[in-house]
Amino acid sequence: MISSIFRKTKPINYIAVIFLLLLSVFLNKGFSANTAFNSVTFLDVAINFGLLLVTILLVAFIVYKNKISTLNTYAVALYVLFLACFPVIFTDRTMILANLLAVLAMRRLLSLQTQRAVKAKLFDSFLFIGIACFLYSWVVLLIPVALAAILFFEHRDVRNWLVPFVSAGVLWVGYVLYMLYIDKNCIALALPDDLSLEHFGITDLTSATFYIPFGYLFLVGLFAVMNFLGSFQSKSISLQKPYWLLMLILVATLAMLLFSHERSTVVIFSFFPLSVFISVFLEKLSKQYMKEIVIGLFLILGVVMLVL
Repeated sequence: MISSIFRKTKPINYIAVIFLLLLSVFLNKGFSANTAFNSVTFLDVAINFGLLLVTILLVAFIVYKNKISTLNTYAVALYVLFLACFPVIFTDRTMILANLLAVLAMRRLLSLQTQRAVKAKLFDSFLFIGIACFLYSWVVLLIPVALAAILFFEHRDVRNWLVPFVSAGVLWVGYVLYMLYIDKNCIALALPDDLSLEHFGITDLTSATFYIPFGYLFLVGLFAVMNFLGSFQSKSISLQKPYWLLMLILVATLAMLLFSHERSTVVIFSFFPLSVFISVFLEKLSKQYMKEIVIGLFLILGVVMLVL
């Protein structure tokens, strides 16, 4: 049974997840007809694999530390299966690194519920988001989520609302120093080119290698979110806040997809919130065969997309 492998949090389960990620990279590098993937070197693949592995372990830490779901490895297993469904991500180090920074920011925001070291966590989260914006500009959509986190957890302390300006100041100083002493160029004040709205909406419907797995991911994710919201009111206010934050993160990452022209790799930003909501959905499923179908179809889609 596929789903039973990831039902408990055991070291062997994490080894299985890492092996699944390594197998995905190997299949795509060895058998894919995708020219974008075959044009990169094994060193590039190894670096990208390392960054993805760090991201996956970070996702596992967030889920466990914040008690977002019960003790299982569904979330990390789903994260790897999502990567397999969109193998072109393995070639885009810039997006992989931007996503890693975004996940680091999400980790700090979710940990605000402990109400310890609030200002340091807010500073870190805004700093991570700001650095990620230099790599991919539409990560700026996560800034309203970070502001909402202040509203959820520590809105009474006025000093918390000043932290984003401190982070912005640090980023600005770093940017100026980089442009003056490393890039040897003038300081650009214009908006980045990738913040254009000309690609807004759903385009290029003929790209089956993206829209088929994304359609299935979107449908399962939508059903999982709707199912979760159905029983959401039974939870206490303190337990609701992290999930509301995850909901806002999901909305922000889906907005990135609508605005971006690089949808095949930008979809990686939605993997963390979707993996959490779908894992919670799988936990609640009483029928074992339904779990097998959901995970099995992700596995089949991943294998098919890896060898196309």
